Amino acid sequence: PIYFFTNGILLDKAISDGLLDSGLHRIIVSLIGSDRQSYKRLCGVDQWDNVIANIVHLLKLNNTKGNPVDIRIDIRTNLSIRKLSISKAYK
Repeated sequence: PIYFFTNGILLDKAISDGLLDSGLHRIIVSLIGSDRQSYKRLCGVDQWDNVIANIVHLLKLNNTKGNPVDIRIDIRTNLSIRKLSISKAYK
């Protein structure tokens, strides 16, 4: 199996399309923080909205292509699982 790790910042539409057609078995996106403020604090850049948009596009495109690649999102945060609520952040 061939894996690809990314922080998602440069995962634009063209790169996503190329990766999904490349023969990769898995793409792992490392998402740091649980919201824009924590992402900026932990990464030192204000790219949260860009990263989220890139992840959403990657997932939709993969679905459109019949899910050829196993996509996983690893969330790195200092919050406990009880305090982390992804669905709450996107309502």
